[in-house]
Amino acid sequence: MISDGRKIDPMPDLLNPILDESFPKVFKVNNRVVFGGTGMFSMKERILDPLNVYPVKDIITPKMAYKASVDYLQNQKFDLYVSRNYIIGGKDSKGKFSIREVHFDPVNHEVSTTIREPDSGFVISCALPARLEEMEGKILQVIGEFIQASKTHKQMLDYITKFIRGLYKFDDTIGGDIFEVTIT
Repeated sequence: MISDGRKIDPMPDLLNPILDESFPKVFKVNNRVVFGGTGMFSMKERILDPLNVYPVKDIITPKMAYKASVDYLQNQKFDLYVSRNYIIGGKDSKGKFSIREVHFDPVNHEVSTTIREPDSGFVISCALPARLEEMEGKILQVIGEFIQASKTHKQMLDYITKFIRGLYKFDDTIGGDIFEVTIT
């Protein structure tokens, strides 16, 4: 799992909305689960907050992380007025890797899920800023081409890192350091 590290203040009237260039959005929970978040979070929240229901992180499975994320979004005591995604990657008990995208729709106050299965040994999941959502198909196509052209996992990550850094030309909410987490 790989992401940029830019954290911005959502107030559009600020002269410099960038709050942090080294803000992690993806995490390795344990040897079976990676976890990430996109969208808007209150200042009191952390991306990993849904997993706080499990005091021992080593026991968390992809299904447990998924259930915790859905429950967290459905049981928020404050109103969410913006889109938010949790992305859970992990291996099941048979060692098969997949990604679950948990999406909160602020208009309908509904939680939905998309499951991504491996294609050519890799799983592609992409969460984009609103300004780039119309380009999602093309972006996924380019990332797929990078994956197919990659001879190693490191080479694939290098291609995607360069691609993410290039997206700042289209949307200034993307940028900063690049974070990657993997499970083997």
